[in-house]
Amino acid sequence: MDKSRFEARQCETPLVTKIIEGALPAALYAFCGYLAGVCALPFGAYPFGVALLASADRRALFVFFGLLFSALSELDGMAAATFAGVYALVLLLRLLCRLTLDYPYKKGEKRSLGELAALLFSERKDLRVLIATLGAFLLSLSFLIGGGFLYYDLFGLLICVLIAPIATYILCGYFSGERGGKVDVSFELGLLLLLGVASYGAAPLNIYGASVAVGGGVLVTLLLCKKRGFWRGLAAATVIGLAYSPTMTPIFLICALSAGLFMKVSTTLVSTSALALSLGYSFYVSGIYALEGKAGGIIAGALLFSVVARIGEGGRPRTQRESAPRCRVLQESELDGVRLYNMNRRMAAISDALSRLSDLFEEMKLRFPKSAELRDIVGRGFESSCTGCAEYCSCHAESELGGEAERLIASLESKGFLAKEDFSSELLRRCGRLPDIIDEINYNFEVRRRRSDDESSGELFTGEGGYRALSGVIGREAGEDSDEYIPDAAESGRLCGSLDRLGAGIVAVAVYGKRQKKVYIRAESRRVLAERAEEIAEVVSRTLGLRFEPDGEVRRFGRGDEGSLSLCEAKKYSLSFVKKSVSKRSEDCCGDSVALFENEGGRFFSLISDGMGSGREAAAMSELTVGFLRNMLSVGGMNRDILQMLNSCLKSRWDGSAYESSATLDLMELDRMSGRAVFYKCGAAPTYLFRSGRLFKLRSRTMPLGILEHTDARVLDLELNEGDVVVMMSDGVSGGEEDCPYLFDLLRQNIETAGAERVADLILKYARSHSDDDATVVVLRVVEN
Repeated sequence: MDKSRFEARQCETPLVTKIIEGALPAALYAFCGYLAGVCALPFGAYPFGVALLASADRRALFVFFGLLFSALSELDGMAAATFAGVYALVLLLRLLCRLTLDYPYKKGEKRSLGELAALLFSERKDLRVLIATLGAFLLSLSFLIGGGFLYYDLFGLLICVLIAPIATYILCGYFSGERGGKVDVSFELGLLLLLGVASYGAAPLNIYGASVAVGGGVLVTLLLCKKRGFWRGLAAATVIGLAYSPTMTPIFLICALSAGLFMKVSTTLVSTSALALSLGYSFYVSGIYALEGKAGGIIAGALLFSVVARIGEGGRPRTQRESAPRCRVLQESELDGVRLYNMNRRMAAISDALSRLSDLFEEMKLRFPKSAELRDIVGRGFESSCTGCAEYCSCHAESELGGEAERLIASLESKGFLAKEDFSSELLRRCGRLPDIIDEINYNFEVRRRRSDDESSGELFTGEGGYRALSGVIGREAGEDSDEYIPDAAESGRLCGSLDRLGAGIVAVAVYGKRQKKVYIRAESRRVLAERAEEIAEVVSRTLGLRFEPDGEVRRFGRGDEGSLSLCEAKKYSLSFVKKSVSKRSEDCCGDSVALFENEGGRFFSLISDGMGSGREAAAMSELTVGFLRNMLSVGGMNRDILQMLNSCLKSRWDGSAYESSATLDLMELDRMSGRAVFYKCGAAPTYLFRSGRLFKLRSRTMPLGILEHTDARVLDLELNEGDVVVMMSDGVSGGEEDCPYLFDLLRQNIETAGAERVADLILKYARSHSDDDATVVVLRVVEN
């Protein structure tokens, strides 16, 4: 056997351990189902069986088998068949509700078979309560009909229908916390109710002279005190005792007090003191009758606790213990530091991005010189009133040759308005529309002045829409999905064993994340962790079956020499790409701007923007669009709030100026983890996808940014596969048409042989032969790592 195969087998969890880890919870929940099934309240009410079955999620089948066994073993004839049928009906109704009213999938979402099995019994809480109420009603109705409609059975029906939904609602809190690792008030109440039902149902049971209720109550009380603290153990002891027998409640309270006093000293002392004091109280109250079950239960519970506690502490002989501490699985609450660190990093990145945007806007002001804009204001003033005038051409020529425009610009700069005396006597004599011209020029100049004041005030936006969008972006980043930081207990436990055998002093580990698997590791020594980071990444990769790589440097943890290391799942997809641009023949620069980049989150972006107009002004608008998005997308993914921010910037800062203030946007966001691509198109030319010899077109009939108050964007979503070729272009390539009929043959004949760069050259060559506009093309090919 080669070394790599041997190491892989060393990292695997033994089969016996896996069987035990899976079988023990199954047996416990099946036993709880049995106890809930035999738990009868006054007037023959059985509400807890259907309540437990309706509230359980991934444990529902185990509970069902326990309830089925209780019905067949404790009841006879028609009653057993009725109970079994109602339990089966409750299970079937839950499945139907999940697949119809509360379907577990979202549109476009893919899940594995294992994830589907976990979701089958995770419907909404209100549906579970309704199903439990119906099941309780049917159970009690069978008693009512079979008993001849006696008032006794009617009271049982009322009790069952009232208690079942309440119990279901409380138990749902336990199962949701048990699944997600969340310990809150609802989880505590659900756990207490489950313990109370189990204790009440187990009261009549004796195994070899030992009471199951007493033994289980002692064991659970001591374990809860050890694992979750004295007060929780005391609350559990009270509930267990009252459910079993109020006079025997002090037995369990004594166990809780013993744990609270001596747990930090020794578990042996805890079990010994609990055993002695509880036995003493039992014989004091029951005398010799304590031997009928209570004493045996106390002895069994105390002995089981000492065995379980010793196993949990790694109870091996001292000579066999390892010098390195045993690795443990981090809880969700212990990942809060990681979550806070990542959130602070994102907020700092947003702050830097907004700071860079301020510099970008200052640079853009230089693209709009004051004198040129004033000249345009004067020219537009004349054109708005003189168009259609018979003497327009000769009058306009004379005013230009005579320097009329320069004098008017000088007056605007000095006084801030124009009056009749600012015009030449010849123009005053010949032009009857001069008052309208003066009003138009003064109005446009005032608009420009107010906008300049707004820009110099330091405001990012002049309307509330932009700030609302900005708050949405910040809120989205600050409130990152908390589900991403829920540890996977099974994977984390498996990894703990592998890292223990590595001997690198690793003390804690957590595997978490849905979109991208991540591993957080703590070790005794930062130096050892840094030196063996690559070796640790290899072990993690072999154990989890995915390729992992270090995510940043080893960081200090705590006050000592401890360190922490983060690993992230390697990206599944890569891209090879080529970008090409040519400008309009009559212009010295291209009005299109293009950018291709990737952010820290593993999202790749390709975007093309075509500024409205041509030349330097068009280039300025497209550069602003691309620069804005490059800054904002360095933080996270694309969304409509970012688009609205950009739209508000364009509209509020340059709307109504002498220059065009709009630009198209064609943006592709590719998640390199999943291959999911999202396209955002605002007035952009079509995008083409070449896949398996077929050409698909992605188009949109939308307006460019900066024209409407709210963005008119179309969002297209699809999955990219290895070998797919994406062609993005400006309207200079498509000629403003919806189709590029030559593109299919060009790609089919050249993409495999000539490569992406040659294809891009051919596309631009063909476009230049049919159009003189600015033209940009990006050719991207998806490659699987």
